[in-house]
Amino acid sequence: MFTKHAHHLLILFLMAMAQIGIAKEDALYGPVAPAGSAFVRVVNLGANAIEAKADNETFRKTASFTGSDYKFFPSGNRRFSVAGQTINSQLMADHYYSLIITNKGSAKIVEDSGKPDPAKAMISVYNISDQSLISLKTLDGKTPVIENVPSDGRGDRSINPVKVKLAVFGSTHTPVNEIILERGKIFSLFVSSENDQTVTTWIK
Repeated sequence: MFTKHAHHLLILFLMAMAQIGIAKEDALYGPVAPAGSAFVRVVNLGANAIEAKADNETFRKTASFTGSDYKFFPSGNRRFSVAGQTINSQLMADHYYSLIITNKGSAKIVEDSGKPDPAKAMISVYNISDQSLISLKTLDGKTPVIENVPSDGRGDRSINPVKVKLAVFGSTHTPVNEIILERGKIFSLFVSSENDQTVTTWIK
């Protein structure tokens, strides 16, 4: 039969184990965003790794042609600093954004599509190229996937998860690296221009 002292020690032990479990869960899944947060990631289409800040919050260093994880922030006006540039942007609650460094070194904030349908894969096409309109189609050009994305615009489409060969059609015809689309994930295709060539970069 437990003494009062032993019972007290047992309670302290169980409380300590519960705190350890919570800490491990936070380490595994990360902190939960408060209601009404805005979400921002960094997308680096430049040749060198970059570091970015939002107010006093620092993103992890983002390698060339990659994207960071989303970080959450309170909605409202945020000040972003990256590659020697400063951008002020009004973030809306429950919206998702990309802070993009283009291959020409300019920085811009664009809105993302947000959470995908868990039963489908979502493709988002960002036109930051010199072309006024682009379309994403199957490689043979016969089946449109996302059509008529304007300059500095974005087009989205949810599709069944498949392995498919795609190409960007505009003033040029540019094959896109093959990718396996997965259910419940967003696959962002950034289309830019360099030396009169169309450059495509997948970020997921």
